[in-house]
Amino acid sequence: MQNVLVFALGVASLVSNATASMSRSRALLPQPLQVSRGGGVGDPLHENPEIRKIMSHPLESTVHAVILGTCTRKSWESLRLDQWASIREDPAQGSDNSILKQRRWATRVTSAIGTGYTPRITFLAGLMLRSVQMATNLRCYFDPSLGFAAGAALGASYGHREWLKCILLGWGVGGVYWSMFRVRPPITKATSVVLEPTSQ
Repeated sequence: MQNVLVFALGVASLVSNATASMSRSRALLPQPLQVSRGGGVGDPLHENPEIRKIMSHPLESTVHAVILGTCTRKSWESLRLDQWASIREDPAQGSDNSILKQRRWATRVTSAIGTGYTPRITFLAGLMLRSVQMATNLRCYFDPSLGFAAGAALGASYGHREWLKCILLGWGVGGVYWSMFRVRPPITKATSVVLEPTSQ
């Protein structure tokens, strides 16, 4: 019995060493970039990389989601009405905030002559930027996390820049939206190089 156990352990050790050396040799060889899915497109929920990232740190993800939801609450209303919060909300009575008054005046003038950007246009910009990321191999280099969105929304709230929050919302919704249309990057194929013999 002891001999069988030693034999089984020896075989398992040989198999694991062979597998490790094969994976190391594969890692050393140049590999073409192959992307088989675009941002979890068409994957089951438990295989979706974004959901797996969120589920790996549930407490941290919950805090980020709460920060993001709190900071973008007014932006959702701006998207629904297609009107910036600085136009919708009246300034506090008796306050003399000249910057806020200038911003409200500038927003009213640009919306009156049709040259200003609205919340829905900035949301659409974020949506289209996400489509570029999902339809190309850019995702391999730029794939911001939920924490990035929470930090950016918090910074935009501090700077009173609602347009940035609308772009972030467009980016986030764009992940789900473009996944429904199965947007994915092109699959690159390895090109074979044929060397012709040189004549001497």
